[in-house]
Amino acid sequence: MIEECRGKGISKQLIKTGFEQLKQEGYSEVRLSVFDGNRAIKIYENLGFKKTEQFL
Repeated sequence: MIEECRGKGISKQLIKTGFEQLKQEGYSEVRLSVFDGNRAIKIYENLGFKKTEQFL
């Protein structure tokens, strides 16, 4: 990512827009898979995702 874009809320807005689109299409749940160490985990948690550990 370009450093000038960091901290401006762009990722949050993109994700929120995606949530709204999915809601309009009738989805009631969104799941996300993220590797440990991903710098975006805090963004996802702030948007309501809960950290779980499920392995298949």
